[in-house]
Amino acid sequence: MRTSKKQEAPPSAARRAVHKLREIVLAQSPGAYLGSEEEMARMLGVGRATLRQTARLLEHEHLLLVKRGVRGGYYGNRPDSRAVMGAAATYLRVHNPTFLDLFAAARTLNIELARLAANAPPEADRRALAQAAAALARTDMDAKAVQAADLDLREALYRLAANPFLELILRVHTEICLKEFRTPVLDSDERTEAYRKNRLAVAHAILDGDEEFAAIHARRGNEMVHRWVAAREGQPLRHVADQDYWRGAARELAGV
Repeated sequence: MRTSKKQEAPPSAARRAVHKLREIVLAQSPGAYLGSEEEMARMLGVGRATLRQTARLLEHEHLLLVKRGVRGGYYGNRPDSRAVMGAAATYLRVHNPTFLDLFAAARTLNIELARLAANAPPEADRRALAQAAAALARTDMDAKAVQAADLDLREALYRLAANPFLELILRVHTEICLKEFRTPVLDSDERTEAYRKNRLAVAHAILDGDEEFAAIHARRGNEMVHRWVAAREGQPLRHVADQDYWRGAARELAGV
């Protein structure tokens, strides 16, 4: 019987090695020493050339660190939002979405984040949330101070919500919105004060464990910011030709 041309070919040695090494890394704690090049090649059952190809792929995924020298070897790693940000920024440069496109994608997630944080168990540590609320309670804040307090609030909500997928998507969204748009949303004293009051209301509702009020205030905040960004429907991300910006972003993503 003839084999169909569409039948998938068996996985290559490199692909099998990538899968096996990825599972080894994920089974260990971050930073764990996995072995020398010779030990890893023997463990994976591949030659050194295939091992190096495998290592490059996992280094690209930010799951592996390869150190050279006397104390060299293979070490496990964990990706952070900067790795995802790099891929997301490249994708967005190609497709050039508007400010409203990105905001619309996060509206429902912001409400769910508030709900989950309000429903955190009683023993959850709410001190960071209380500190963020105290910062937002100040009435003399400028836009930069409100933005900083809001980022602290988001960090507290991520910990209380304890949903890694939701956190990842919103982290990437926040970083893109902060870094890729030329003009700020909080561009007047009136908007800054309205946003501060809304975020403070969200924080207080979550501190009270009131899921419904947390969701209501989060929704109101979404609607308010939506009105502001709707006027910028045609505003794209920074233009690809802005070479100074993209060089700086690349250095930041690389941790330089």
